[in-house]
Amino acid sequence: MILMYHNIGSDREFNTLPVPYFQEHIQYLKTSKYELVSLEEYVQNIQTGSKRGDLITLTFDDAYISICDIVLPLLKKEDIPFSIFVPVDYVGAHNKWDVEEGPGMSEIMTWEQLDHVAMENQVTIGSHGMSHTSFGKLDATAIATELKDSRRILKEKLRTTVVYFAYPFGQLKDLGKGTETTLNKLGYVAGLSTIWGKRNTIDDIYRLKRVEIEHIDDLAAFKKKLENSTIYRQMKQSVKNSLFMMGLWE
Repeated sequence: MILMYHNIGSDREFNTLPVPYFQEHIQYLKTSKYELVSLEEYVQNIQTGSKRGDLITLTFDDAYISICDIVLPLLKKEDIPFSIFVPVDYVGAHNKWDVEEGPGMSEIMTWEQLDHVAMENQVTIGSHGMSHTSFGKLDATAIATELKDSRRILKEKLRTTVVYFAYPFGQLKDLGKGTETTLNKLGYVAGLSTIWGKRNTIDDIYRLKRVEIEHIDDLAAFKKKLENSTIYRQMKQSVKNSLFMMGLWE
């Protein structure tokens, strides 16, 4: 299972999980039946055809400053690996795709802060593209440029290998025509969507499903997402997919 977080911190910011909730999530995971692994280990498990359902990897989209200030100290102390997906054009800026200005803005790490975080062995840096634009709105040339340039810049700035990509917005309508083939040709090992799902197979490798952790997810809600029946969420995701396939959701 891939868990998708965004920001951790103040509830005054958009799409932000309160710190106490996050701390409870981590403490629960540490003592649960699940094994916390790196994204690399999770993907390798898929590639070998294993059907283990007890693996969890933590991912954080958008590279908010809370990763440096809150997430890294906590997860480093607990020796828990995690991945960060960086929207390159917005490094040192804020989440303009959600909030232009004013209340709700969340700061994104600077290159200096990213460099500090990327130095930790438990951290995997991935690309979130350049412009945080839905790939469904881009042509093949623009998609290739987003994938190539973001990977190159991250490698140069952070001196790290980048082989994972997370689609901005990440639903079927946001994946873009031919993106999976382009990812493969460029040497990306996997692509992560926001399509809801607990399990992945090799057929999903360039559109891996994730479980989104939302700002309202206290410990009870978190446990329910991980352990209980998820028929409602599966149905909701199926409706989204069907609307896109019928050309009714663009």
